[in-house]
Amino acid sequence: MLVNKPIVIVRWNDAQSSATHVFKEGEDMNYHKPMVMETLGWLLNDDEQGVSVMNEAFSEEGLNYRGHTFVPRSLILSTEVVKAQRKRKVKEVPHAP
Repeated sequence: MLVNKPIVIVRWNDAQSSATHVFKEGEDMNYHKPMVMETLGWLLNDDEQGVSVMNEAFSEEGLNYRGHTFVPRSLILSTEVVKAQRKRKVKEVPHAP
């Protein structure tokens, strides 16, 4: 395994918008609220500014990350460490001739 950092699920409030939906006056404003998001990734930084996670890692001249998400502290609802599960024995499937 390349990365030795905890994997977390960050639950947070995101803004939402629609560039294609046309709103009519008096329409129910289901969009007038934050959208609750969940972001899964390796925890790189968790401080007073917020949380940074990455969802891809590769080794090329050292350890590198892609898929960065930064969530400001004021938007975070929760951060949960993903617990490792026991390895299960996988049934071998015979290959077709």
